[in-house]
Amino acid sequence: MSDTSSKDSTKSKDSSNEIKYHPFYNKPRHKVIIRSKDNIYLRADRDVLIEGSTFFADLLDTSGPVDQTANDEGHPIELDFTANAIGEFLNFLSTSDVYFVPTNYDRAAEMYRLSTFIMSDDATSRIRQSLKIGAALYNKEFDLLRLSSEFNDIELAKMLIQVLIKKLCQKMTGLNESGDAIDGLDQFQVSVKQLRPTFRLAFEDFALERKCVIQNGRTTSALVLKKNWNDLAGHFNPEQYE
Repeated sequence: MSDTSSKDSTKSKDSSNEIKYHPFYNKPRHKVIIRSKDNIYLRADRDVLIEGSTFFADLLDTSGPVDQTANDEGHPIELDFTANAIGEFLNFLSTSDVYFVPTNYDRAAEMYRLSTFIMSDDATSRIRQSLKIGAALYNKEFDLLRLSSEFNDIELAKMLIQVLIKKLCQKMTGLNESGDAIDGLDQFQVSVKQLRPTFRLAFEDFALERKCVIQNGRTTSALVLKKNWNDLAGHFNPEQYE
């Protein structure tokens, strides 16, 4: 009985250590082996990776062939991203002229993080567009602003501001179209503190101004939405606060 149990345990352990390849990116002719954070192996073309990513170019672009003992199933390139995200990125590199980045916000956000990490400028530029669409579709405007702040991506922040700043400010601060303060300012102040200091200061300077307003019959100081916010979209500049 104990022998059978021991065999079952060994079999289970071996099964858990079994190498699992991506259903598509598993062609033996592709010599670069990547392992995702969910323990899926992917094979990729060395030249395609070098052309599309500064990270991989620095890692793989050496004189002479790739040292196969340094990158095999026992020594894969570890990336802290899911196999789905890595597969999406490899799709992009292989068919960049026609590839459509998913507008599902969470998928696009993970692709953005990956493309930023591996320094793929072309992919990052395309993914920004999908993030902007996905943020509008899934009400993720502030998530996207926070993401742009996390990566200090001023271009992404400006893209969001140009299209969604009015909706964002009203949603987070509770300001009406006249710029009058209503309930919700505390929520905005908590949320905006999550941004890096330069983004927080630039965002407040760009979109809000402090005015005296009458609330419940009392005059008080409050942040209100600038009436000319649309004219200031090109002036969002966190770098001035560094």
